[in-house]
Amino acid sequence: MKRTSRDIRTANRYEVLRQIIAESPTSRQELAAATGLSLATVATLVGELLDLRMITEVGFEDSAGGRPRGLVAVNSSGGALIGVDIAETYVHVELFDLGLNVLARAEEDVRAGESLPEQVVGHVAAAVGSVVTQAGIEGARVLGVGVSVPGQVDRATGISEYAPNWDWHDVPLADLLTEHIAYPLYLDNPLRASAVAELWFGAARGRGNAVVVN
Repeated sequence: MKRTSRDIRTANRYEVLRQIIAESPTSRQELAAATGLSLATVATLVGELLDLRMITEVGFEDSAGGRPRGLVAVNSSGGALIGVDIAETYVHVELFDLGLNVLARAEEDVRAGESLPEQVVGHVAAAVGSVVTQAGIEGARVLGVGVSVPGQVDRATGISEYAPNWDWHDVPLADLLTEHIAYPLYLDNPLRASAVAELWFGAARGRGNAVVVN
């Protein structure tokens, strides 16, 4: 499916926000270099994030000469993120603020014989609802839900193509979850999710190549 200009703008905004979360505090110039976007585009997107109160101005960096660069940082209370780990025997969910501080946790047992997609989705929906209630936040503040699913996952379509331990084949998991969860959903498999986490926030930050062993 061809991406619209709105899709591209939204993706760029999330990329800028992700970079700010990872490198806070940072300057607009550093964001432009890290994302490959023009400084003008970054300045516009930073302005939008400031208006949304997802980030905040935090002063200026030290300068040995020339005009000091303004710094922005994530506003921890400006939104929330939810992570879902689906495993063979449990569903574990955590809710984070934008500073990646854990605000709530919930876990659902997946018992033997409860491996039908609808049953697993029910556990996910219950745990997601629990963390939102525990944290006492408005649903509009939840920016997205990342879901780690065992097996082969098509990230673009949200289809669990093959989960061998449950004998799942081409399960439209994102569509099933959307019936119960109103937030934007992002699906991936555990190893790829771990690799992305290490690249963005962990031992592989700044590396050109990395190997993750699970």
